[in-house]
Amino acid sequence: MRPNAEKLRSEIVSLSDAKTWDAAHLEWSLARIEFAEEPEACLCGHFPIVELCYLHNRVNSNEALVGNVCVTRFFDLGSDLVFAGLRRVLADVTRPLNDAAIDFAVEQRWIDGWEENFLRDTARKRLPSPRQMAVRLRINTVVLARVRRGPR
Repeated sequence: MRPNAEKLRSEIVSLSDAKTWDAAHLEWSLARIEFAEEPEACLCGHFPIVELCYLHNRVNSNEALVGNVCVTRFFDLGSDLVFAGLRRVLADVTRPLNDAAIDFAVEQRWIDGWEENFLRDTARKRLPSPRQMAVRLRINTVVLARVRRGPR
């Protein structure tokens, strides 16, 4: 099933204070993301989705569950880049997080300033030392634990 743009727009407007899509979608920000173990349904009606984006309305505090595809198509929140970095680390926990995933982890307060600097400083290093790799593995494990969601 393809994403239903009109249904998504209607649902977002109904959860917003603004009454037009052009104004309503600007009220929303990316609150958190998860990889679902069991598929969910997007606000647009698309099923299944496993890359979940929880959006937060900054005006009225409403929340909405939207799939990453719809967030990428209809909001400009950068979730696609965050998920790309996380997918790479899910496939190989020794890989470095990309800048978007690091930025999101900092915003979510999953990692501190020292860890952020460490990840950025070692991201392009071809052969991290054993100690650097151990730190990367620890940080990646913490971040991945925050985005995995088991069955409900």
